Amino acid sequence: MKKTCAIILIGCLSLACRLGAQHEEALRQIAAQESAGNLRGAIASIETALKAAPGAEALVLRLRELNKKFYLDSAPPSSDDAYKVRAGDTLTSIARAHCITPELIMRLNGLRDDRLRRDQALRVVKGPFDAHVIKQSYTLEIRRGDATLFTYRVGLGKDGSTPTGVFVAGAKLKNPTQFDREKRAAIAFGAPDHTLGTRWITLLGEYGIHGTVEPESIGKQLSKGCIRLCNEDVEQVFDLLVPGKSKVTVVEAP
Repeated sequence: MKKTCAIILIGCLSLACRLGAQHEEALRQIAAQESAGNLRGAIASIETALKAAPGAEALVLRLRELNKKFYLDSAPPSSDDAYKVRAGDTLTSIARAHCITPELIMRLNGLRDDRLRRDQALRVVKGPFDAHVIKQSYTLEIRRGDATLFTYRVGLGKDGSTPTGVFVAGAKLKNPTQFDREKRAAIAFGAPDHTLGTRWITLLGEYGIHGTVEPESIGKQLSKGCIRLCNEDVEQVFDLLVPGKSKVTVVEAP
């Protein structure tokens, strides 16, 4: 715990050097809140600091780091995000009421299966979450409303073949079967020539967001038009996007 607090403090002092002395007190407060497990308070403190220094890159990056922890890491529920399980509740019904996925509820609470008990306290956040892909910077932003929460690096299609537009997240698959259009053959997950990674999210026809067994392809145009992420990243995006509700916007440049 002492080592973790020291790392947080060093990171915040480094931020203070870059941002100027006027932010030192705010950064100390952020470090104290984070080390105490109060991510919501730390996020609010950074947002307040950003009002005084709009666009401060170091603050923006720190905010995105904390947002990612808040919306994806398992933690005990607080008074602000606790949900008490009622008779008849299922993960699916709770997720639908909050515009999120059952997988995200499992992730936030460290659940290994979908069994619930009456009066169980769950940590639940409010969605829906959307994805915004910027081809020029090879980034995928996770957004809620107009706010960008955090970002991922992506790989794109050869010769600009990744389609642009606004799509709605479609069918999602874990450990997907891959279809080789040229050979007209199905490639089972785990086969030596399977390259889709651990998750698939349908966008449009044969295009989708998926993982990859070639992490070196991230930040490059090497796919047949799909959007690639590292497997760990695509598993997080998979848990965030709700089929039929979450929007995926793909643009050439900001």
